[in-house]
Amino acid sequence: MSEVAEPRTEILKRLLRAGEYASALPILDQKLAERPDQAPLHWHRSHCLSALGRQEEALAAVLRVIELNPDFAKAWLRRAELTFALRGDYPEREGDLQLAVALDGTLAPAHRALALIRYQRGRLADAEESLDQALALDSADGEGHALRALWAGNAARRPLPGEDTVPGANGALLSRARLESAVSDLRRALPLVADASRYRMQLARRLQDLGRHAEAVTEYELLLAALPGGHVLRNVAEEMRRQAWEQGAAERAAAAAAQASALASRLEAAATPEPEAGRRSVEDDLAASLLRNAAEQMRQGKDLSAVLEPLGDGEPDTLLAIGIADKLFQLGHQPASELQPVPAEIFPAFMRRHAAAARQQLAALGFSYLGDFDPRHLAPMLSESTLLRCYLSSEGGVALSFALRPAWPGWIGWLRLRLARQARSAGVIEFGPEFDDGHFLVTNNGGDANAFGPGPQVGLLSLVPATSAERLFENHVRRCGDYLRQHPQAGRRPVADLAGLVAMQDRYAQARNAYRQSIGYATDQELHRLLGPRRDLAERVRGQLARLAAA
Repeated sequence: MSEVAEPRTEILKRLLRAGEYASALPILDQKLAERPDQAPLHWHRSHCLSALGRQEEALAAVLRVIELNPDFAKAWLRRAELTFALRGDYPEREGDLQLAVALDGTLAPAHRALALIRYQRGRLADAEESLDQALALDSADGEGHALRALWAGNAARRPLPGEDTVPGANGALLSRARLESAVSDLRRALPLVADASRYRMQLARRLQDLGRHAEAVTEYELLLAALPGGHVLRNVAEEMRRQAWEQGAAERAAAAAAQASALASRLEAAATPEPEAGRRSVEDDLAASLLRNAAEQMRQGKDLSAVLEPLGDGEPDTLLAIGIADKLFQLGHQPASELQPVPAEIFPAFMRRHAAAARQQLAALGFSYLGDFDPRHLAPMLSESTLLRCYLSSEGGVALSFALRPAWPGWIGWLRLRLARQARSAGVIEFGPEFDDGHFLVTNNGGDANAFGPGPQVGLLSLVPATSAERLFENHVRRCGDYLRQHPQAGRRPVADLAGLVAMQDRYAQARNAYRQSIGYATDQELHRLLGPRRDLAERVRGQLARLAAA
């Protein structure tokens, strides 16, 4: 007896549950050809198209859903998300989201999207109300709790008349209720996020602001237990733990102010050159600028942890060596990729401008938008969260765009850009296929800001920053053709979706990590090129690298 064929509907359900969108899409198209007015089929089709990076088609499918079923709340939410991703902000976006929550008040993502728009537009009370609704509906949203804690911490600096307050580190009064709210949300966020250390320092500081020093000490100890040996935050956390242990509620404000003033004076003294020192090198000026900047921040009342994090202990040369060694060490231990989907509007304007310009150029070259991400795995190497926009071509090619502002405390990027007399921010477009023989070809317009070669498995061509996407792509296509002609047994490994992109990036990182570790993290030539006339720092950097490697 022959087996009964599995019905198309059951096949479709199974493929959608498994996330096999490329296989599900033809079945949806067949069913829509038979029943073109079925809104659920258009809805599933929009989800498949969006997951495959075909955002324009996904938006068209969503608009068809709204035409057929205008009371479907999730369609209005997706229209807002897709239209913003494709066109940028538009006047009806807030209205679309308001309609979504009016149709379905339980739609937590719509409430959270409304909160971000309203906060960005300065409507803080409305934003907080929307975020409160989102978290009431989805209490497991750890990043949402952390976001509300951040807003509460910001609002604590603006206490209402007659409100119960506590003295801040710089003598300003802070709202006790807002600080307590931030503590509550941070405690909720910690077990729900992948990297709890990002928020545990914030929690400990808020507890110190409230005078709850014993609880702050506990949080610092948990942070220290989680940090790897040699991590640059360890000295800071240990110092902050000591302060929390010693401080009492009565003298906390005075002690913190006195310590901040003393440290600022020491930093300024270290930044002052000796009269007989002669003309100072660029590196000396950079180190002195860092120290003066830190002193000024201390006098303005900035968090001690934020000021001390990149500095460590010791004289200026030691501070510089510690920072450089830490970044070199991280170059050889890049973790697995963690691409966190994010809305572009939360990033600085210069990042959004570059992303929009790159998108137009890459679309003209046949690349489809895949999504906007915050590469959390690169957070230790970057000076701030960075908007990474990803693209795929129909042939399985990959393109990335990002803009960096490697300001303090991004020691290596800052040094390289300053020494090369380049701008403080740099926008990059990058193409990067993988071959099935384990090799990679990367073409970008990053210029010479990166002093470090990627190793024998990676062919890297960095053209000048002004190079257009079209010129980059021409060079990239030529290089790929040359490689395949020289290696006839090799073939390209195409990327079809986000999971494939992440897997490719992980293999790329593994190749670079292996190379960096095999050479002791930096060749003498690379280190000398980085340090320029301050080659006398090389021995100190090598010593710090040895300490990190041993740990």
